[in-house]
Amino acid sequence: MNKTMNYFQAKQNIEERVFVDLLSDSGFKAVYADPANKHLLINLLNNVLPDDVHVSDIVEYRDREQQTDTIFSKKTILDLVCRDSAGNIFGIEVQKKVDKDFAKRCVYYASGQYHSQLSSGGRYSELHPVYELAFLEEKYPHRDESEWDSEHIVSHYHLTEKRTGESLCSTIFIIFAELGRFTKSAEDCVTTRDKLFYWFKHAGDERESPSWRDDPEMQALVTATEIAAFPAEKMDIYIKDFMTL
Repeated sequence: MNKTMNYFQAKQNIEERVFVDLLSDSGFKAVYADPANKHLLINLLNNVLPDDVHVSDIVEYRDREQQTDTIFSKKTILDLVCRDSAGNIFGIEVQKKVDKDFAKRCVYYASGQYHSQLSSGGRYSELHPVYELAFLEEKYPHRDESEWDSEHIVSHYHLTEKRTGESLCSTIFIIFAELGRFTKSAEDCVTTRDKLFYWFKHAGDERESPSWRDDPEMQALVTATEIAAFPAEKMDIYIKDFMTL
């Protein structure tokens, strides 16, 4: 009985909204883990990845549950894991709260994905880069806060030599998109990237679609987040995911 009540309570809560909250696990998965929205996922990745990395196609949606090495190892389940046509692996998380160990958690997730690529007898040359991306509702604490503002909310971390800054090789990359630093209004958003960040931060509270009719990519994203447009099967999955909030 309690499970039934919880389901209908979640359904009622959802019906009070117009758009999903993209910074919630359920809202993010409803939009970006749906293969029908692959073009939106590609656009999302290309707006936060380093300039020298470009995703042309997503060829696999991978198991979100990482396999453990032993029965005692910690099990982790990511919001979304996918692989592009170049072999790059992307683990994507949305996070409401940022604690002091969040960066360690991201490295742990990315290391698991990197390690999982090879089975016994595999060659290290077969390893592809892993990108762990986190969309944060809060600010991530940086050493020099003056370096970060509404124009600079995406940070990229990877292995480099301390003195020269030389990159070791393309292995593990940690990327944070700090929506807590994004303060632009819908009217102030000019680039697709600004609009994307705005919608990530505010979609769950909006009642109407922003007037971005000149941007087909953003119009497609807004449409994909509209709850009333979900097919019945997708709505059922979304409600069950929403219950875990």
